[in-house]
Amino acid sequence: MGHPGPVNVRAFFSPPRLFMILAYVLVSIAYLAHGWGHELASLEGDEFIYLLSAEHFSPWTPHSPVAAYVAGNSPSPPLFPLLLSLTGGAQNILAANIMAAMLMLSSSAMFFFWLRAEEVSEWRAFLLATLFAVLPGTYMHALFVMSEGLYLILSMAGLLAVAKSENTRDDRWLSVAAICVAAATLTRSAGWALIAAFAVYLLWRRNKRTWQLLAVAALPAIAWTVYKKLTGGSEGLAYSGLFLEWYTKNPIWKSTNPISVLFYQVGTEAGRFWKGLSADFTTISAGTSIFGVVGILFLFAAAYRSYLRKLDGFYVIFYTAMILIWPFSYAANAEKRFVLVIIPILMFQAWYLIGRLSRSLFRRLRFNPAEVIYFSAIALLALPAMALVTARYFELVPQDLEPYRRVGWWYNWYWKDSMVPEYRYMKSARVLSEGLPKIAGYIPEDDCIYSVKPYTVSFYTRRVSKYPPKEALNDADFSKALHDSGCRYFFFMNDISQSFSNKLYYPEQRMGDVVEPIADLDYAEGKEKVVMGILGKLK
Repeated sequence: MGHPGPVNVRAFFSPPRLFMILAYVLVSIAYLAHGWGHELASLEGDEFIYLLSAEHFSPWTPHSPVAAYVAGNSPSPPLFPLLLSLTGGAQNILAANIMAAMLMLSSSAMFFFWLRAEEVSEWRAFLLATLFAVLPGTYMHALFVMSEGLYLILSMAGLLAVAKSENTRDDRWLSVAAICVAAATLTRSAGWALIAAFAVYLLWRRNKRTWQLLAVAALPAIAWTVYKKLTGGSEGLAYSGLFLEWYTKNPIWKSTNPISVLFYQVGTEAGRFWKGLSADFTTISAGTSIFGVVGILFLFAAAYRSYLRKLDGFYVIFYTAMILIWPFSYAANAEKRFVLVIIPILMFQAWYLIGRLSRSLFRRLRFNPAEVIYFSAIALLALPAMALVTARYFELVPQDLEPYRRVGWWYNWYWKDSMVPEYRYMKSARVLSEGLPKIAGYIPEDDCIYSVKPYTVSFYTRRVSKYPPKEALNDADFSKALHDSGCRYFFFMNDISQSFSNKLYYPEQRMGDVVEPIADLDYAEGKEKVVMGILGKLK
């Protein structure tokens, strides 16, 4: 791969480069402050899956039946929870929060290095990477203990290695790319789109080591999938079962025709894809119209890069197709998260297309006005969200809610144009994180509890929690499912899981008088009492 020559220290630390380093340090400090917290920023399941799996993998934590159960039934790949376990995230929420924030920030650095490998000038690479770091989608996802940061680093490292291979004509870089693709797929199952793109890239370019490289890229993920099939539990929502159910017994559109479901699915997810893409750039409705132009540019740019037979072009197409056909409708507000991992790629592709189209027009100018407009449009889209988040970060809140100011709702992450601060979401987080450990005393350690958010309940109660039987089951099958699972306790939650039911507190109504209420978790909102959950026991 060649040997670098001696480094000219004075040239390396030139004033422009010192400015870039200083800017990165300042952004790092902001990310660290933003991510610092002893409570989790989400009440959804994935964070708890990762943390409990990390606890199971950790060499420093005692064996936990709850962690073993969650890790055994989790459909998620192992690399991110393994990294969490090795960096202290399994024992300490603060450590997990900091690591997640730093991984997301590091993805912008990897974006910079990939751009340099694509022979983008240093200043342009710096601007694009900095703009990505200050997008609301990037720094808001840094709040959550999710795998996107690590996946972004690994997927862009693969793109970097491919770019190096093309520039140097050194085939060994493709081996590095294959390892990065394999690691990305062991971080998120979405990495299969990257494997597919890598396969097309190698086949189209007729690389003589195509099958070797594909084996390196795909076999680890295949081995993990087989291992989970052979050793994993039967509880939860396995990806293959979820996909099959969606297209044969759709629980939302009530259709059993796969073709009809596919048309509904693509139409619905296309809208959600666009909504998620827009929301990662701007959180105000007024910015959506500006983003429309940028978004259309993204589509043409991805197609153009595919035409040039570039891996990043193939990857965006495969990943987008995967989003359109996959049943993400199970996951509320998830579109922003799933789209995030291709945003830096889209930003580069659009810049590349702008450069190609405008190069001849502005050949005699020292700068390209089209580039300036593009960079300015992205910055203007991001500014309102940054102003709101900064204001919310410094806003005084009641002392008892201070540990919960990191929840995404507080930062307006789920609603547009809502400038009014609302404490109810912080109250919800406090009630669950403080209340669930208390009600655990009612549940014997060898018993289990039904809940539509089982990983959340498992994390805080340290009891095994399982999904309840689905609402669509008839009474006989419903009773049999309850008997087979063997739990005697229920936590009826003020939340829904569409794969089981669209009713709050499910399955409280269906259980009726068979369940005896034991305790509830609630908080006051004005003159009303908001019940977050009810613990019940089979009579």
